[in-house]
Amino acid sequence: MTYYFSVLNLELSCTNSKKSIISDSVEFHTAHFTFDSQWDGYGTTVFFTNSKTGVSISMVLDINNECLIPYEALVPDASEDYLIVGAFGVNGTSKMYTHMNNPLLIIDSNKADSVVPIDPTPSVYDQIMTEFANRYVDSIYIDKTIYLDDWQTISGISTITPLFTPTIITGATETMATGNLVDYLNETSYPYNDFYLFYSTDGINSIQSQATSQTVATSSQRKIQFIIGTNEYEVRITATNITIKRTSGTTDYYIHNLSIRFDDYFYYAYQVSGLTQNHRSTIIIKDPSREAIRDLAINRYQEFINDTVQIFTSQLPTADIGTKFFAFKTNQTINLVELSNIFGTAYYANVCEMSISDLTTECDNQLATIAQIKEYVNSKII
Repeated sequence: MTYYFSVLNLELSCTNSKKSIISDSVEFHTAHFTFDSQWDGYGTTVFFTNSKTGVSISMVLDINNECLIPYEALVPDASEDYLIVGAFGVNGTSKMYTHMNNPLLIIDSNKADSVVPIDPTPSVYDQIMTEFANRYVDSIYIDKTIYLDDWQTISGISTITPLFTPTIITGATETMATGNLVDYLNETSYPYNDFYLFYSTDGINSIQSQATSQTVATSSQRKIQFIIGTNEYEVRITATNITIKRTSGTTDYYIHNLSIRFDDYFYYAYQVSGLTQNHRSTIIIKDPSREAIRDLAINRYQEFINDTVQIFTSQLPTADIGTKFFAFKTNQTINLVELSNIFGTAYYANVCEMSISDLTTECDNQLATIAQIKEYVNSKII
C-alpha cells in the first residue's frame, strides 16, 4: 500500500483518506513524498519514528521521491502507537526539519508469533550505494600517465579583421576593423612578428606576409610595419580600431586582412568510447612536482565528436603527468568536464570551462582552447 505525504514548507501531512497503518508487514508499505518549492536545492532524507518504542529509521528517497516504510518502526508496543513521519533537508549550512500534526495510528496485525524478520532495513549508506548503482551506470574509468612525448602542439594563424573587403591600399588610411581591440596593444602577449597581412594581386588568391618591425608600441597604440615587394605598409592598432596605409611603394596590391599567429599550445586527447550527453566526467591530475603544469584548460567537445576529452596547457609540461578519467552516466544532462587536482587549485587556477565567444571581458585572462581563442578574437571585431 502506498501512503502519500505532502510537505508544505515545514508542515508534513498524510493525504490518504485512511490515517492508520497495519504493523509487521515487511517491504510492503510505500511512502511517496511531494515537496513544495521551499525544498528546491536541498538534499532530503526522510525518517519514520514509532511514538512508543522510540525506534526511528531513516530512508533515502529514490528518483521518484519514494521509499519503503521500514517495518522496524511499525512494531507495536502498546495501544495508541503512532508512526511519526519526518523529512530532513540540508543545503550547505542550512537545515530544515518538518513537523507532522497528525501521525498515523499503528494497528497491530494478527500475526500469531513474535518472530521478527532476519534482514534489517539497510543503513542509509547501503541505501545510497544501492541508489548510486541504480542511477549511475555505465561507468568509465581510465588510468593514464601522460608522458612528455604524448603532448601534441597547436599553432595556427587566425584572422582578426574578417570583415575587411580586399582593397588596394594607397597613401590614404583605410579602416580594416573596429571594435574592442585593447587585447592587441599588449606587446608581450602579441609580439609584432606574430602579425600577418594577407595580400594578393587579383583580390582573390591571397599570400601571407609577416610583420618586419614595429615603430610604436604604447598602452594606447601600436604601429606595425610590413614590407610587400617594394611597398611598405603601416598597420595601426588602437583600443577601438585597426587601420592601414601604404607608406612607400607604388605597386597595387590587394590587402585582404590582418591575422595573428597562436603558438605553443599543447594538448593531450583522451579518446573515450561510449560517452553520451548524460555522462558526468572528472579528470584528476597528479602533478608530482606541483609545477609541471602551470596553466590548464579542459575541453569536452559539445558535439561529442569521437568521444574526445582534451587537456590543454599553455606551457609544455616539464614532467610526466598522472591522470585518472572517470565518467558516470546520470539522469542529468551535463556537457562540461570537471577538473580535480589532488594538490589543490593553486597551480591550476586558469581553468576555463565555458565558451568565451562573447563581447565581454569575463574570460579575457583565462586560458582556452585554440578554437575558442579564434572564435573569441573574431567576436571582438565589430
